[in-house]
Amino acid sequence: EGVFKCPEDQLPLDYAKIYPDPELEVQVLGLPIRCIHSEEGCRWSGPLRHLQGHLNTCSFNVIPCPNRCPMKLSRRDLPAHLQHDCPKRRLKAMRVCAPRRVSTVRISVVPA
Repeated sequence: EGVFKCPEDQLPLDYAKIYPDPELEVQVLGLPIRCIHSEEGCRWSGPLRHLQGHLNTCSFNVIPCPNRCPMKLSRRDLPAHLQHDCPKRRLKAMRVCAPRRVSTVRISVVPA
C-alpha cells in the first residue's frame, strides 16, 4: 500500500525517475475531444486544452443553484428552475389594487 505501480509492467514506480514531459503535455492537450456531455446532446468538440473553458459555458454542464438551494441542474434548465421550482427563488411583490368605491354626496340647497 502506498506504492504505485507502472500500468505497463506492474513494477513499483521509482519517484526519483519520474519527471514531467512538457512536449508530451502539449501533445496531449492538443488532442481533439468531444464535450463530456456529448451523449446528452452537446455538439462541442475541440482540443483538450479548451475543455474547461467550454464547460464554463456549456448548457449541458451541471451546476449548483445560485440561490444555494440543494439542487444541481444543467445550465440550460436553470432559468426554469429559478423562475418556477427553486424553493429559494425571489418572489416579486404583487400589488393588488381593488377597485375604488365612488362615494356619492348629495347636497341639498336650502333656500334662504
